[in-house]
This record gives sequence, C-alpha cells and structure tokens, in this order.
Amino acid sequence: MPDRFSRLEDGTVMRADGKTTHYMNDTDTTAGGFANTKLYKTYMPLIQRKLEADFGSHLLNFREVVSTHVDGSGAPDQGEWRDAKLGIPNEVMVYGTTLNGNNKNNSWYNIGDDDVQLPLFRLNPDELTNHRDLSFWLRDIHSASEFAHAGADGYAYWVGASGLWYGVRAFFLIG
Repeated sequence: MPDRFSRLEDGTVMRADGKTTHYMNDTDTTAGGFANTKLYKTYMPLIQRKLEADFGSHLLNFREVVSTHVDGSGAPDQGEWRDAKLGIPNEVMVYGTTLNGNNKNNSWYNIGDDDVQLPLFRLNPDELTNHRDLSFWLRDIHSASEFAHAGADGYAYWVGASGLWYGVRAFFLIG
C-alpha cells in the first residue's frame, strides 16, 4: 500500500497521482451517499489524525449533514447529522451556488446547512486555481456513479467516483 502521507501536503490537501489514487471510491458508485465513500471512511480519518497531531485541542468539533443514501436515479434521498473535525466542501461552499449536485429530492442531502460560500473563495476567487494542478472532490452527488469536483481551472465538473486525477482539499475549524 502506498504511503498516503507522501501526498498529504499541508494536512488538508491530498494530491492524486493519476494512476493509483481512487480517493472517492474504487468503483463508480454513489450508493450509500457520501458517508459510504472510501474518502469519508478511509482518508478523512487519516487527515484527521494528522490535524489532531498538528493542532491538538485547538482542532474544534462541529456538526455537518452527510448524505447516507441515493435513490434509483442517483439522487441523494437520505442524510444525517454527524460530528466532525474536518470535512470536504460542497459546491455552495466553493462556488456560492449549486451547479452539478443532484438535488432532485432535497438539496439538504448534498448541502446540509453549509449554504454559504467560504470567505476563502468569495474574497479571493484565485484560490480555486491556487493549487494549479489540483482538481479536488466535492461532497455533492451528481448521479448514481458520479460526484461533483472543482477543476484545477476553477470550473465546476462531475466525474465517476473512481476518478484518478482528483485530490482532496479538506476544511476544519481551529480555536
């Protein structure tokens, strides 16, 4: 198994190598929502451990909505509140609006209460392309096999959940 931390830049960014890194899922499925992805179950705990080592008790807890199921068409239809110390953004947090997330049943399952653009992206739109070679996953489900992602060029896209070129850009709170 490759050393995951060799691609963990600053505790919040993981870069894909384009060959072996299936950060969201090993297959193209959104079954079980974001909560059932490899990213949520495997990589986020690794990032959290790194952040806990770096920030200790300054790393704050928060609550977030995580999708837990998709219907037959691939639209999220269930979600739940979960405790977290880090998360990955949704489209609204990055772009200020929903673009590719499938909100047919209710946008709450993709967005939760994270319905405001992060100041990082609102005040400095160049931050979308600051890591020029990093396209990163967003937690919004697009279909039964695809998740949204933010392209290295700053544009919003969607791709199969097993995409190899997409990194992880986490957010967290410190106090």
